[in-house]
Amino acid sequence: MQVLVLLLLGLAACEAQTATGSSSKPSDQLPSLIPLKLLLGNSKYRNAQLSPDGKYLAYVRPSGPSDVYNVFIKALPGPGQVTAAGATSSLFEKEGVAKDKQVTFDKERGVTSFSWAEDGSAIYFIQDTNGDENDHLYMVPLSSLKPNGQAVKPIDLTPFKGVKASTIIGSKRFPNKLYIGLNRRDPSVFDMYALDVPTLTLTLDTVNPGDVSSWIFDYDFKIKGAMGYNNSDGGAYVLIKDTPAAATLSSNNNSSSSSSKPAAITTEASPSKTNNISSSSFADLEALFKAAKKGNWTTSQWIAASSSRSDVAQWRKLLEWPFGEDGGVFRFNKAGDALYVVSSIGRDTTEFQLVGTGPGAPIKQRISSNPLVNVNSVLFHPDEWYPQMISYNYLRNNWTVLDPKMQEDWDRLVKFRPGESMSISDISNDRKTWVVLYSSDNSTSRYFLYHKGTWPPQLLFEVQPALKPYKLSKMHPVIITARDGLRLPSYLSLPVLPGVPAKLPASVTGEVPTVKNSIFAAANMSAATTNPDRSIHWAPKPASAAAAALAEAGGSKPLNLNLPMVLYVHGGPWSRDYWGADSVVQWLNNRGYAVLQVNYRGSTGFGKAFMNAGNKQWGVGYMQHDLSDAVAWAVAKGIAEPNKVCIMGGSYGGYATLAGLTFTPELYSCGVDLVGISNVGTFMRSIPPYWKPLRYEWATRVGDAEKNETLNREISPYYHVDKIRAPLLIGQGANDPRVPQPESDQMFSAMKAKGLDVQYVLYPDEGHGLVRAANRLDFYSRADQFFSKHLGGRKEPFVARPQSTAKVITEVKPPTAAAAAAAAGKPAAQGSAGGAGAAVAATVKAGSTGNSTTSSRSG
Repeated sequence: MQVLVLLLLGLAACEAQTATGSSSKPSDQLPSLIPLKLLLGNSKYRNAQLSPDGKYLAYVRPSGPSDVYNVFIKALPGPGQVTAAGATSSLFEKEGVAKDKQVTFDKERGVTSFSWAEDGSAIYFIQDTNGDENDHLYMVPLSSLKPNGQAVKPIDLTPFKGVKASTIIGSKRFPNKLYIGLNRRDPSVFDMYALDVPTLTLTLDTVNPGDVSSWIFDYDFKIKGAMGYNNSDGGAYVLIKDTPAAATLSSNNNSSSSSSKPAAITTEASPSKTNNISSSSFADLEALFKAAKKGNWTTSQWIAASSSRSDVAQWRKLLEWPFGEDGGVFRFNKAGDALYVVSSIGRDTTEFQLVGTGPGAPIKQRISSNPLVNVNSVLFHPDEWYPQMISYNYLRNNWTVLDPKMQEDWDRLVKFRPGESMSISDISNDRKTWVVLYSSDNSTSRYFLYHKGTWPPQLLFEVQPALKPYKLSKMHPVIITARDGLRLPSYLSLPVLPGVPAKLPASVTGEVPTVKNSIFAAANMSAATTNPDRSIHWAPKPASAAAAALAEAGGSKPLNLNLPMVLYVHGGPWSRDYWGADSVVQWLNNRGYAVLQVNYRGSTGFGKAFMNAGNKQWGVGYMQHDLSDAVAWAVAKGIAEPNKVCIMGGSYGGYATLAGLTFTPELYSCGVDLVGISNVGTFMRSIPPYWKPLRYEWATRVGDAEKNETLNREISPYYHVDKIRAPLLIGQGANDPRVPQPESDQMFSAMKAKGLDVQYVLYPDEGHGLVRAANRLDFYSRADQFFSKHLGGRKEPFVARPQSTAKVITEVKPPTAAAAAAAAGKPAAQGSAGGAGAAVAATVKAGSTGNSTTSSRSG
């Protein structure tokens, strides 16, 4: 079963994380300046996916005058065509790409998220409009591609304005059917629709009662389970059907059409003809669920109504996780009598389990766990539905083989490029052809083709081969002890300089544990601590970060680098930083800045105690203290120069940037904020409707700043602008549905009113992050100049990019009365102009010239 998941909080692309400062070393000691375009523009190739038969490779590369990403297909060599030279000689560089077939022809935002049809007959991809996140699902039948390579029009499978396509699920056994989640009936919930691919007919299959976040399918491609969240107490639960609903689908005849491929579908077909909501089935379900009232049923009401149908089996609750516990479902087993789940019940980190579907959900097998971290990912056999591999990621990702049939191949592939991180990117249906991804912290990633039974693997391509002549920096895992003793898994990246050691001393790295994955052992049962609020992540004796650092060094600094530093804060905040070659980090290191990334409390993956320690700790609490302690640690270790530290981040990282400048202004000499929250109350009032099931979690983990104005004023940087001492650069997408433009508008206006040093750049065709390469390069080029001015590092000359839509904001007009009332959560006055969602108007200077400025010049 193949899944395309559209992440709700997928913030990696949107985080504008920052670099700080100039090196105290002469610039000529640094390696060659790396052009921004090589690090932060579009890579040459990316995203390799095998066709189901293993004969073709779909991948993404820039194309056309606008240089945006599109999908291409290349024929692959068979097992007998791979030679020993292929281990180091790139197939793409050797053959070129002129003969490859272009599948998509986008000219604006590009196509990056795509998938093969389960029978290899088409390519599916998702795309929104200018960052609004109302993703549509598109299809390009390969039979529609023209021999001369002319552009073909993709088929919009979900042509509904303002509707978001969420989880898209296909089945290898049923290639003519897709399930698609759509919030067409109610913007706050996703009902599941079944798409008959040959006829392109959508049928409403399952109505969401209001709190179901995902659906669980059995081996016969039927919805047999659901996972939801109780918005009254934040708990999660799993529902299942005791018996199959209706007849089992036949994998040989599962469509209303006898065709096995959509060859008859033309790309010019009109949506009204090719995308039909089945009126009879829709009316039937709408009548059945007429009491749903836009999905606001209680779970018990929904179960009762569903169970009243003769063709729908009864639902019942199988599992529950109270708020604060970690839990989730991977899938059913092949027999359908058990679920593969992860659960933190009775322990701190999650355990991978096989749980029976009978009363009481008995644990049939405790498969794997690790006392340091949660389960990261699991690879399942696509035909037999049992787990083959499992990974854990503390500071680096570590895989363990569960299926003995994979052990020999895995061991050989790991040894092929020792020291690099290896993962299986894709496997053909017959399991004989693999695409393997190798990555490192100081080199570009490489994709290899591996035919079982032949050696060596064939190098397909390097993601950005133009980086090979340049020296890239290393990312060092370090453990930072916070003021209350919490150990923070972090990453320190240093410029390539003569005085910088290749390996950091233990007095700097701290006690970095080696995560050895293990098949479940009885000893792991006792991994949970007796005190649920503490875990092995806390040091025995709490100490301040600075005092602990100095004590370890005997009062002296282990390093004497004193570099300008950027504290680069990840978004989420329920996310985390990872080890690897990060483009933003490499850019900053190359300019002469140290970069520190901290998995502060509340970051995900390190167990429930670590996660829950971040509850209600925004702004003036321990989440921000962890960042402050990390700066103190870097200064005490001799890494950072105290008066040359900048803070940078996107989304929550942008909020942390604003919080750092307002609540701890003495620590930072500048800040860069991309799509950051400035007023937590207005942010929470404007979150997308489909986040409704998560409102309890937001209120509990952040605090109910929407209703508690005292709390809101305490933790919102907007109300503390007068404390800011350092210059700020703001970047914002005008169509951002998560952190709307008014969050940046109001921060800019407040700082300008105080005469503070602030620059604000708005991108009209972007959302929660910068997708278009021209806009991305424009913003980071501005940040390059900004850091050079305030931290003293190297910079690349600013280059105007005509394709960028950047607008330098010089004035923000006050909102209408209605918009202001909506932001404050109050009804608008009678007769006031504008709606609650009225955009804040702005006066701008268009263009991307280096001297476009705000009215208060910040450079």
